Amino acid sequence: DGTFEKEADRNNQKYVANIIKAKWKCEVLEYPRTSPIDYYITRDGRECFGDTKTATKVRTFGYLNIRKFCVLMDASRLWGCPSFFFLYDAEGVFYVDVREIGNEVKYEKGTAGSMIRKSPCDIEPAITIKKTLMKRLS
Repeated sequence: DGTFEKEADRNNQKYVANIIKAKWKCEVLEYPRTSPIDYYITRDGRECFGDTKTATKVRTFGYLNIRKFCVLMDASRLWGCPSFFFLYDAEGVFYVDVREIGNEVKYEKGTAGSMIRKSPCDIEPAITIKKTLMKRLS
């Protein structure tokens, strides 16, 4: 959710939504700040869900927190549709359907180690998803 979201995060989310709209020629509904995921995406009666993570540096993987992963997986199961994890970094925008990541993930106890940011609650379990599993969107 957007509890710790900065204005730059929101701008990046909108940027990715615009790329999704342009590349996939679809409609992208951005959920409110308090939603656990970012997007509901539709085109010609088909639908999917998505969440964006922005990385300030180029990495070979993206972090997806467990809470968001579970919501994306549940949405896929309940609606019988894809749910995408979007990674936006200096190399571009990449994506993967969370149903296709299989055992290629690594569980992390906290994405920031023992570092505390604005709040002790801003550290949460996450999985790392290899960029090699992702497709380039832009």
